[in-house]
Amino acid sequence: MKRNAQGGFTLIEMMVVVVIITILATIAITTFGGMSSKAKIAATKGYIATLRSSTELYYSDFGGIFPYQTIALTDTDSDGNPCEYINTPTQKENNAWVPQYMSAWIPKLRLGRDAWGTAGTDSGHEGSTNLKIVGNSVTPHVNPAWPVELIYNRDNGEIWLNSDITDPDGILISEW
Repeated sequence: MKRNAQGGFTLIEMMVVVVIITILATIAITTFGGMSSKAKIAATKGYIATLRSSTELYYSDFGGIFPYQTIALTDTDSDGNPCEYINTPTQKENNAWVPQYMSAWIPKLRLGRDAWGTAGTDSGHEGSTNLKIVGNSVTPHVNPAWPVELIYNRDNGEIWLNSDITDPDGILISEW
């Protein structure tokens, strides 16, 4: 018996392999495509939780005084409420939470690829690093006239994110 010396795959076998690889790639892309967005959302929730925990630690260490409770609010927001902003590198490095309660300032907010809404002047929420300090005259709500930023009530320790978008679970991110 003589063996055929030609080896390799037929065209049909190659096409079957390409189709299988294409199907697997499609499944992988649809399954893992939203993972980056979900990771950004989870990180932002973690940053907010860290700031809340740090605020509670400060409150307990300083005998019932929240960070910045004793400072004057010298700015005014678009509604005429007194406020103060932490948005420069020096303010972020030398604020009440750092370094005793947090190792570094909270990084940029990352809300995922679907982070769009009407709150804020740019309609986009990716990359905000502001913290707006307010007093009891401001209640936690979404204000479209304000940019997307973390808002901190120095009189009662509440922290929320000014945004009118929802996360993939349908929850307003301002309620995180």
